[in-house]
Amino acid sequence: MADKFNEIAAIPKLLELLDLKGSLVIIDGMGCQKEIAQAIVEGGSDYVLTVNDNQPTLRADILLELPNAIRQILANDVHSPSLASKPKPFSCASLADFLGTTH
Repeated sequence: MADKFNEIAAIPKLLELLDLKGSLVIIDGMGCQKEIAQAIVEGGSDYVLTVNDNQPTLRADILLELPNAIRQILANDVHSPSLASKPKPFSCASLADFLGTTH
């Protein structure tokens, strides 16, 4: 359990160190925290956070609202400006890479 706590605490610190403006940040279920999502948005990024079965209320809310959100996006031709620009080269690293731990 201590490893999980350290990961949750380390993600916001890592986000402060990285220039992620205009990026899409993808984090596994461990990072599905309100504070982490807020830090990503405040840093000018979009995010995809995994919602696991241990968050049944949030998961149910997402499944309920997702069809409506998709319809609205399609009807309004809404898109993210950060995704509309030319594809940019990217690199991928995990939190374990930064912490020196294994997956």
